[in-house]
Amino acid sequence: MIKLVASDLDGTLLQNGSKVLEPEIFPLIRKLKEKGILFVAASGRQYASLRHLFHEVADDIGYICENGALVMYQDQVLDCVSMEDSLKEELIKEIQQYEGCDAMYSTKDACYIEEGNDDFFHYLKDIVKNNVHVVKDLLEIKEPCIKLSIYRKEGITKEIEEHFQKVCNGRVFPASSGLAWLDMLLPNANKGTGICALMEHLQITKEECMAFGDQANDIAMLESVSHSYAMENGVDRVKEVSRYRCYRVEDTIKEVFGLEE
Repeated sequence: MIKLVASDLDGTLLQNGSKVLEPEIFPLIRKLKEKGILFVAASGRQYASLRHLFHEVADDIGYICENGALVMYQDQVLDCVSMEDSLKEELIKEIQQYEGCDAMYSTKDACYIEEGNDDFFHYLKDIVKNNVHVVKDLLEIKEPCIKLSIYRKEGITKEIEEHFQKVCNGRVFPASSGLAWLDMLLPNANKGTGICALMEHLQITKEECMAFGDQANDIAMLESVSHSYAMENGVDRVKEVSRYRCYRVEDTIKEVFGLEE
């Protein structure tokens, strides 16, 4: 029996660039809860942003935030992993020198960006609904960094991804998170470790878990559950590791759990 359903957001629950959830997801989440099944939002987004997005059921679900670096359940921190200071500083300097890219520095409660890109600030504050602060230099931030991300409005190119893979050299793993984002994933913090933290807390097995995803940063999560679904619009690597494919998360939940109205 499935006891946990986790889903990525952008490109998975949020289709075609949508910034708001389809209204039908909220009653589906409530019906899952009535059946004893926990819904989990799994995203590279900040905890505050996810709670805003799922406002109607914010206290009824679990959260894998910042690509697994922060795991929250019932407002309790189940896991929180940060980057070593020396590596963090090296990567920030590298992003600062790479023309056309912006860095976002995430902590447990907020994210930080550098001054000079008003569009980026308003996108994070008004669209993504992050708790965002602007600083002169990210190297000044002393709070532990739980995620470092590269943003390029025009899209992350293969050249950018390959450059940072070479720079990171296996110490962290650059992974696409939507067209405009490249997240630096820590070896000990990804959506896979996040869902495992929830499994351990809830004392459930991978056979009792279902997950949906579309991008490289979803692979670890999909490999950690028995019931894995790749979105039809997902990248090939995600389809290769997933057991099933689907077009819409909501339709699949209705079909699998018999929740047709």
